[in-house]
Amino acid sequence: MHSYRKAFILIASILLSFVLLSVVAPRNSRGLPHPQSPIPTSAAYMPIVFKEGAAQPTTIPTDTPAVTHTYTNSLYIPLAVKEGAGQSTTTSIDMSALTSTPAPPDLVVTEIVEKGEFAGVITDTVYAGYPIHFFVTIENQGVGPTNSPFWIDLFVDLPGTVPADALYPLLYQSVDWTGIGFLSPGSPVVIHLTYSQGFPIATNYYACALADTLKTTGELNDSNNANCTSFSVANPPIAATTSQR
Repeated sequence: MHSYRKAFILIASILLSFVLLSVVAPRNSRGLPHPQSPIPTSAAYMPIVFKEGAAQPTTIPTDTPAVTHTYTNSLYIPLAVKEGAGQSTTTSIDMSALTSTPAPPDLVVTEIVEKGEFAGVITDTVYAGYPIHFFVTIENQGVGPTNSPFWIDLFVDLPGTVPADALYPLLYQSVDWTGIGFLSPGSPVVIHLTYSQGFPIATNYYACALADTLKTTGELNDSNNANCTSFSVANPPIAATTSQR
């Protein structure tokens, strides 16, 4: 009887041990996650982003800071350090020089020289009924070069010296013209214009040359674009007149 009692006490002790283990160590201690377990704060979560047409989703880590680039137009001023100076000084820059408009040109007809023609040779005397050649000097007296090609026109048989403002409306009456593509300041150029039919009567005449007749160069001053010359026309030699008839 005493041995049965010991066996009963042993069995009871074993059963009590199982009961205590079930109370102290519940089922969630077996490594299975508990539905209400708190999420560790040190974890990094990566939301899933689906690209249009992609077969597999890609992940983007949210803990990676977004990098943005801002592009600005900056002007860097050079730093000048004086020897032995305790502080640095900066070199000033004239900002108006960076934004100013280009310096305009200023075309001027400075000289007109007329020449005659006789028997196919250019002469100092102008003869009636023969071509007249005009050598016109154009100079850019502005501070900047011309920014586009321009035209020079020749006007003949005028009542006298005619200013540029009065010649612009008479463009349809010009007898010859030529174009210049570029002219820098202080570099005069001589052009050759011809009145091929000449004058029929020996007398005095006026001729004028006008630069930039279409006003394409954006000049500083348009009123000084013309110059005129007066000259005499003589009768050709009798022998030449008879043979020409």
